Amino acid sequence: MTLRTYPFGWLTPHLLPALRANPERLDDYLALTRADWHYVGLIVALMGENRACPDHFAAVERDLLWRSRREMLADVAPGVPPSLIKLLPKLRGALWRPPSYERLADLSQSPDGLKALRSRPSVSRRFVRTLHKLPPMLRQEALLRQITEKGDVERLSFAVDVVCRVRTDLTRDEVIRSLAHLKGTKFKQWVGRHYQKAPFPAAPWDGTDDLTPVRDYRALKKLALEFDNCVRDYHLDVLEGRSYFYRFAPANRPLATVELQAFPRIGWIVGDIEGVENETVPNATRAGIQSAFSTAGIPSMPRDTRRWDFF
Repeated sequence: MTLRTYPFGWLTPHLLPALRANPERLDDYLALTRADWHYVGLIVALMGENRACPDHFAAVERDLLWRSRREMLADVAPGVPPSLIKLLPKLRGALWRPPSYERLADLSQSPDGLKALRSRPSVSRRFVRTLHKLPPMLRQEALLRQITEKGDVERLSFAVDVVCRVRTDLTRDEVIRSLAHLKGTKFKQWVGRHYQKAPFPAAPWDGTDDLTPVRDYRALKKLALEFDNCVRDYHLDVLEGRSYFYRFAPANRPLATVELQAFPRIGWIVGDIEGVENETVPNATRAGIQSAFSTAGIPSMPRDTRRWDFF
């Protein structure tokens, strides 16, 4: 018997010797359902390099359609749980290539992977590939819904890593739970919100009753609204230790925002001192603020001078 095409896909060269030796077996294979073919593909794929050995393959193929599927799987891949057999009817499409079955088997050996596979009414090769690429702790249904485009797996993993580094006040599980509530693929907005909630560095100076440090993003945003200025745009500068802001409000009457600026190898220096809507503050007010910082060992730049005038 000569087969001039590949009716069984990549399995054809492996099955051909058996069908030549036993032509009557062809009817058995032609009668297989889609799920049956996925079973055959899985077993042969998990044989690894042994499937290229004619004698080894022949020994497996003799029992392939007759022996218990659980027993066959245990012989070929002892570490793969037998529950994988129950997932085969869920597999979409015709026969998969060996790497897809290998990924499927690998996922079935981890609790998170098996749970994700079981939760799906159907399983595609793309889903298996995506799930396999994700770190185990990200293999959650709520997170999988965020992956809709090519590159989302890498973006999701990177975003989680960034937020875990930024939110030192949260555990990794808490970070991931916050992502589960995200609607749509908006990793940028999610990361941005966590940056806004990130703890500010310790204030350079605790200040006084009238001159108080702005210790978090919420207070910085409130300061921007109160003085109608753009200090909230310096949020990342504060996180990176380049700037720090103070509110000057004697008797709780807001008079000025004060920016401390970090000079390389020198430390903090008083920079901008501005009133509401960036209006110029009276000289006496400016001098009083600078004097207060001076007692804390923090000098001031000359008026109308900016850090970038020197760097």
